[in-house]
Amino acid sequence: MLKLSNIKKSYKTGETQTEALKGITLEFRKAEFVSILGPSGCGKTTLLNIVGGLDRYSTGDLSVDGKSTKEYKDRDWDNYRNHSVGFVFQSYNLIPHQTVLENVELALTLSGVSKKERKERAIEVLTKVGLKDKLKNKPSQLSGGQMQRVAIARALVNDPEIILADEPTGALDSKTSVQIMEILKEISKEKLIVMVTHNPELAEKYSSRIIKLKDGQVVDDSKPFSEEDKQKEKKAKQKTKQESKKKSKMSFWTALSLSFKNLLTKKARTILVSFAGSIGIIGIALVLAISSGFNAYVDKTQRNTLSSYPVEILNSDFNMASLMQLFLNSNSKTEKHDSDKVYVKQELTDLLSNFNQSNVSNDIGSFKEYLDGAGKTEIGKYTTAVQYLYNQGVFPYFYDSNENRYINTNTTDLFKRTMTKYALTHPEIQTDEVKKQRYALISMLFSGGIYFDSGFWSEMIDNQKVLDEQYSLIKGSWPTKANEVVIVLNQNNEISDYTLYGLGLLTQAQLDTLMDDYINERDSEKIENTYSYDEIMANEYKLVLTSDFYRHSNESDPNSNYVDIRQQADYDTKIQQVYNNSDITIKISGIIKAKDDKNTSITTCVAYTKALTDFIIERNNQTQLVQDVLDGNIITLEVKITDAEGHEQIKEYSEQSVVLTYLNYIDKTNPVGVNLYPINFEAKSNIVSYINKYNDLQKALGHDDKVITYTDSVGMLMSSISMIISAITYILIAFVSVSLVVSSIMIGIITYISVIERKKEIGVLRSIGASKRDVKHVFTAESFIIGLASGFIGIVISLILLIPINILLNHFTNLGTIAMLPVLGAVILVVISVLLTFIAGLIPARAAAKKDPVIALREV
Repeated sequence: MLKLSNIKKSYKTGETQTEALKGITLEFRKAEFVSILGPSGCGKTTLLNIVGGLDRYSTGDLSVDGKSTKEYKDRDWDNYRNHSVGFVFQSYNLIPHQTVLENVELALTLSGVSKKERKERAIEVLTKVGLKDKLKNKPSQLSGGQMQRVAIARALVNDPEIILADEPTGALDSKTSVQIMEILKEISKEKLIVMVTHNPELAEKYSSRIIKLKDGQVVDDSKPFSEEDKQKEKKAKQKTKQESKKKSKMSFWTALSLSFKNLLTKKARTILVSFAGSIGIIGIALVLAISSGFNAYVDKTQRNTLSSYPVEILNSDFNMASLMQLFLNSNSKTEKHDSDKVYVKQELTDLLSNFNQSNVSNDIGSFKEYLDGAGKTEIGKYTTAVQYLYNQGVFPYFYDSNENRYINTNTTDLFKRTMTKYALTHPEIQTDEVKKQRYALISMLFSGGIYFDSGFWSEMIDNQKVLDEQYSLIKGSWPTKANEVVIVLNQNNEISDYTLYGLGLLTQAQLDTLMDDYINERDSEKIENTYSYDEIMANEYKLVLTSDFYRHSNESDPNSNYVDIRQQADYDTKIQQVYNNSDITIKISGIIKAKDDKNTSITTCVAYTKALTDFIIERNNQTQLVQDVLDGNIITLEVKITDAEGHEQIKEYSEQSVVLTYLNYIDKTNPVGVNLYPINFEAKSNIVSYINKYNDLQKALGHDDKVITYTDSVGMLMSSISMIISAITYILIAFVSVSLVVSSIMIGIITYISVIERKKEIGVLRSIGASKRDVKHVFTAESFIIGLASGFIGIVISLILLIPINILLNHFTNLGTIAMLPVLGAVILVVISVLLTFIAGLIPARAAAKKDPVIALREV
């Protein structure tokens, strides 16, 4: 079964070569109790280690079941030790942080035996050695004899053919020694036991064969292997377990379990090391949380700000780049002249000439076709909304019962009539110079040219997500139909008074009083009116189309010219007819409130959807009057025009294009402009690049007339904000990462200390068949656990620290909860912690794997 042929073993210590074994030739029977005797240093333990595969012979051959081991690789030796050999050591060599049951199960774990079978077999052998009641005890809770019995049980559990015992009774008293020898003698009935001992009495009493060594040679063999024994061995049926059993391999979970239990024996050190390792994680997590929070705030601010200031491209625009260049170069542009005369510097001439040259026409129709077609996907990456502008006009009217007339809500009609009425009822403004000037000033203000926008209706952007970020719905619902609008309040639940006049909630009489107070330099009384949400939402308005304002000048003559009823004296009577004929009722579906007045996309107090814009255009285009013009019918419009001297005159227009313009016919394929709402400042730069890409395409196709002119100097400047925040974040993370690297190195050092502390365990693992890779996995698993603990501790502490940090940030910035650690960021930081500590643990883990098991087992 086991045969040693001229085995020699030499050790080199410095320049000295020492021969431990000098040609040992022995052959062992399948079942016998062999004791090896000899003085210290004669080679007994070396011989035992070579038989057990812990040490390698220099020359000769070791045969197992008739097979030479000369070609054995590390994996073959590991498999041999796990399945064919069981070790019993003088110092027991039990793993202290494992229970009795776990120590015995370990060899089976390497054999790939199932958990249930492992437990059953381990309990069975522990019962045989009399330790059934000590399964959950740790080695430190056992006596010396009990620990040696655990060692024997561990050697037996994998049912090996060979049991190697190195001074198994050397640390025991006489009584316990006898008990252990009795167990070994019983085992020798079925297995080969090779025992090294210094006690010749025990050897004589219990051994069936005694081999004596001296100076590395066999000097006596009481029962040498004979030819007769050889024939008996051939005839006997022998198990060939080595061929039939699986290769030994430690699972990842076993490595984790060993390391975790070892770490639990040093709880304080493990916690301190994990905390030290978490310091870098904490620093990075806090920087990441604060920077992510500020970036999120900046992104939100950018999105909201840019929704108020979109990239606007009109069909007629100025090339601001050329104008800016002119101003920048105005002082540097010089021409040398002789000193005999005074020359003209053409500043005004150049300025006006550049204004002319800078006035460009953009083909918005072609650009729209590109936006909706080939460029749709790309522009969608950079914008929250794309809004096309049309001069469709929104003319909602309401009936004023106090004035008994119908009023246009866009306030143009209201303010104009107020001014006219005041001039007629207060003729003194024509003679009183002060009142005349004040009347002229307020006339200019009310015209909407300087301060007041005569229209307070506008189309909201077509992006509900952005709207939800900017506004809170406080009553009703967002518009879902074309004829629904929302009232827009500011952050303080306010709405402008001039809007309330337009909506009919403030009366004409109040406006007349306000006018009179101003003209006469009196302080007006504060308007104390308040309105319930239901009161505001109860109002309804009738929509009038542009073509509805045009009627035959002589209604009884269908061939008479068309006139604008807004320019006629009987306007009130005719607008009543138009109002009554309108079947389009505008309803207030909801009231919204700005979350932050600084960042809003709706600049008016009444907002409607794109659906209303489309509806007005399509409905107006489909009116009979517009259709007649489109069909080529000659229609003449009479338009009242005021010349430069203030005289009114009537002009007639019959050209189709001019008439369609007055009737507000709109071709939806050719908008007057487009608003591109960027996601953030960086996206605004990308939009400029997008426009440049479109321009390059048009130039390549030879369509220079379709090139879009646009300058975004402010957008390019503001894009640096996010870049600065990101740069600061990267710098801080790089700075804090130094501590992370340092802590990882420290964990590597701690792991190396653990390797030194666990040398015995390394030797034990190798003796029961663990490979170098298995040993390496045990220590990389330890660094993995510490890295994981460091990562989790770092994240938990960071989340706790973010509470006071947010309180302080809110106190100084009033921005609310800013610092928030992203979930993905937290996961990545834990992964980084594990990865770094894993890498840091590779060197000590590799050092552990290279440990000589023979030397490791000698460590105290």
